[in-house]
Amino acid sequence: GKIPSSLKTLESFAFTGCRALKSFEAPDSLARVGMCAFVECSSLETVILGQNVAVIEASAFADCGLLRRVDFSKVKYINYFDATAFDGTTPELEIVAPVGNPRFTSDGFLLSQDGKRINAYLGKRGGEIAIPEGVERIENEFFWRFAEVETIRLPKSLRFIGDRAFYRCEALKRVVIPEDSALETIGANAFSE
Repeated sequence: GKIPSSLKTLESFAFTGCRALKSFEAPDSLARVGMCAFVECSSLETVILGQNVAVIEASAFADCGLLRRVDFSKVKYINYFDATAFDGTTPELEIVAPVGNPRFTSDGFLLSQDGKRINAYLGKRGGEIAIPEGVERIENEFFWRFAEVETIRLPKSLRFIGDRAFYRCEALKRVVIPEDSALETIGANAFSE
């Protein structure tokens, strides 16, 4: 059936374990996807989010092993996006970033209004990730469990890396820090496995 256009919130565990669910298209009214809302939906392949989704909580789509595409193209503004939202999904997961939002970079970063913090990352979860120039902070556990990332390139502007920021990035082989970096703090277990 069709999701009602009045739906504003998917509470925690709303669709957890719905093994037959193959796709989900959110109405534009949906503003929040709760913690573990779709966790272990083992047949879920496609998610299309409406224009008013502003919050995606922890592990919202975790352990959806067949998830191949999440479309954010209509989303106007994301206020909160938990770094664990896609834990346990395939590294080939395609994330379609919002169109026409200047705070989204072409490689999937959603930056704060001033461009100094990363509010969300919707890019590839493997290979190389280059943090955009101008970013000064990477918060605690931000890239936690990006198990397929091999290289992290840090910008000159970066001053702070939070606790466990790259924790459990098990394939990480290389961290590139520019010689003239502004980096002052690397938090506890920032790069630990």
